[in-house]
Amino acid sequence: MFSLPGRADYAKSYAQQYESLLDVLAHAGLEVTWLDNQSGCKGVCDGVTTKALSPEEYASLCQDGRCLDEALVQALTKQISGTSADQVVVLHQLGNHGPSYYQRYPDDYERFVPACTTADLAKCSRDDITNSYDNAILYTDTVLDQVIEMLKRQDDYATAMIYLSDHGESLGEKAYICTVFLCHCSR
Repeated sequence: MFSLPGRADYAKSYAQQYESLLDVLAHAGLEVTWLDNQSGCKGVCDGVTTKALSPEEYASLCQDGRCLDEALVQALTKQISGTSADQVVVLHQLGNHGPSYYQRYPDDYERFVPACTTADLAKCSRDDITNSYDNAILYTDTVLDQVIEMLKRQDDYATAMIYLSDHGESLGEKAYICTVFLCHCSR
């Protein structure tokens, strides 16, 4: 979506020669903003306004330099109310990135127990890893619902939300625990 070549033919140097969907939207006159709750956009948001969440600004939702994704909802509300321009806002969630699934949701979302509470997944059973991942999914569902409800309240704007996951996770199937990009543990 953000680069012309598909995964099989992807090369960063090749992709950088072309504009992404975000560039096209900006050329069409939309104000494009990337709100980031991860470790940056890896070049995807180059050329558009980028705002990383500040743990100081969202102190009630941040701890040890990491913010829960609910802070993105607050940042989105602020972004929408801060301009009258037609805009596209990308929320780059921390979401369900492993291996620290237990850090992706507040304690009151730990509904699936026992949950793995360490980044060292070798110390957890597959069921515990799955439980912590499912808790993170539950929290992501709540954050997405908050975005939808906030957008519904925007009487002055025609709004829409599109949700795309940036990758999947393997939680032990075929003895792998990894994202599609990086295996944390292997056979």
